[in-house]
Amino acid sequence: MVALAGSGLSERSHAAAVAQPLNFKDFPASAEYPAKPASLRIASHPKASMFRTHLSRALKDGPRFAGNYAVATWGCGTNCQAHAIVDASTGDAYFPKEIASTAPDQPCDRDLLEFQPNSRLIGVTRIKSQTATGTTYYEWTALKLVRVGERSRSMDEFCAAK
Repeated sequence: MVALAGSGLSERSHAAAVAQPLNFKDFPASAEYPAKPASLRIASHPKASMFRTHLSRALKDGPRFAGNYAVATWGCGTNCQAHAIVDASTGDAYFPKEIASTAPDQPCDRDLLEFQPNSRLIGVTRIKSQTATGTTYYEWTALKLVRVGERSRSMDEFCAAK
């Protein structure tokens, strides 16, 4: 992965088109997370009670994103996956519109959300056509996602990158 020196992304003011994926290490997260995740706090979001099973399961699996956050994924219809973020320390649920849903109809077995436990960076890939994809990168900051870059690539390139 290539860092974006000189791209203006360090200022976090504008998203830029990038040729390479952003480097997760450039968006470090605190390694502090609870030994035992908190229970889901239903009152934290109006949608939390509707998706409590999926959110609670993600909490049980433990933090996998930005230090102490869990990412919940569930089916939302034909060719649709919904996503939410849950704070493992507090049990608070977040439903950022940037990752609300993805359409996983693609010719390869590849996750459309890319994230790491020790990074605040998350990539969301959308299928543009049968031959093209676009990945938008966001930084989790102040309990919201801020767009920091975008990348277009062919379906073959997307499928080959594991």
